[in-house]
Parts: sequence; structure tokens; C-alpha cells
Amino acid sequence: MAFQSGWNIGGGRFRIMLRGSRAKSGSHRPTDSPCRIARASASIDLSFKKGNLMKFAVQAVAVQAILSTALFMEAPALAVAPAAPAAATSPAHVKSVEALLGAMHIEKALRGVAARSKYQSDAQRQTVFAKIDKVPPAEIYRRLAPPLTRTISEETATEMTRFYTTPYGQQVINKKYNSGPQIMMSGVTPAVPPEEKKERKRPAYVKASKELADAGAAIDHEAFVLLQQINKEKR
Repeated sequence: MAFQSGWNIGGGRFRIMLRGSRAKSGSHRPTDSPCRIARASASIDLSFKKGNLMKFAVQAVAVQAILSTALFMEAPALAVAPAAPAAATSPAHVKSVEALLGAMHIEKALRGVAARSKYQSDAQRQTVFAKIDKVPPAEIYRRLAPPLTRTISEETATEMTRFYTTPYGQQVINKKYNSGPQIMMSGVTPAVPPEEKKERKRPAYVKASKELADAGAAIDHEAFVLLQQINKEKR
């Protein structure tokens, strides 16, 4: 493989020639350049009518042209270093998230995702909901827990499970799934229940509730993925 070109700059002329050969297929090594050119040589012929300043400028342009030409000739996708493996999730972490999903009655969230989805027909919609009804809640918790350990820490799962198993926490869950849209007047701040004020005095709750709120999009995403899997299954 060879490339040759010449330019006239400032009364001087130079020629650049690149010769190279690609590495053999399957012989990729850490020492290969991104362009996979095993050997390359360049020859530059310069003749000037001006002084050293022009010579320096043209030499700089020539070096840049060599690099640009080499990249243009090959331009493969650069090798991306493999991502560092994620830390291993402990069984206790998975179990804690599974317990949290149970305390949150996350099967209702799965039905909410199904209700917001689009279907080709009402018959297809009914089929999907019929399949969801056949899946035990415990199975939903078990299948959703592993991927959600990436966004819900064990500490958050433990603290929020404690919260949702309190009488006030159960009221919060019941209101979340059974209340209609709330209309708030502009400038009106909703009253904070005494139980919530008490919980906010716990640093662990404040931290965990924020992390769980931030994981809301991930929960909806994993619920949608599970919904697709259930829809493909024969039950």
C-alpha cells in the first residue's frame, strides 16, 4: 500500500510518500498502532527560495500531513479498552433488594408499566395482563432484584424495607398505587405528615430515600425488560 502527493507552498515544493503494509489478519497485538500499519516510511523532498523560517513552517506542515494522511488511509475504529468488571454482588445484597421489592409490592409497578405500554390491539393487551397475573409476586421480586443491585445499595434496600414495613410506610405505598393524579395549587406546599418528619430525622432514611428515588428510572426500565420477557414466555 502506498500513497504519494505533492504541494507547492511559498515557492517551495515538497513531496510526501507513504509506504506501508497492514498486519496480517488475526495478528492484532498491543503494540500495533491504531491504524494497524506494520511499517511506514516517508520521504520529503524540499526545495525553497526562502529562509529558515519558511523551511521550519513547511516542515511542520509536512509532519502534520504525514500523520493526517496515515489516519485517512486506514481510519479503523480505535480499539476500546474493556470496561473493568463490576464488583461481584453478594447474595445478601440480592436478598435485601428482593425484600425491598416485596415491601414495595413492585408487582403493581410492573402492571403500571404494562398499562402505559402501547399495543396493536386490545386483545394483545389482555393477553399480556393475563400472563402477568400468572406470575407469582415472589418470582417478580426474584427476577428483578439482581439487575437492580447496580442502582440500589444493600444499605438502602435494608433501610427502605424497614420503612415500608411500618404502618406509615404501608400508607405511602397504598397511596402511590391507588391514588389518582394530585392537583397542587401554585405556591402551595403540601403538608408533611408527623410520621414523615420523624423519619427525616434519621440520616440513614434521608440518604436511602434519595437513592431509591434516583433509582426510579432504573426500576421502570427493568420492569419493562421483565414485562417483555414474560410476554414471550408460554404460561
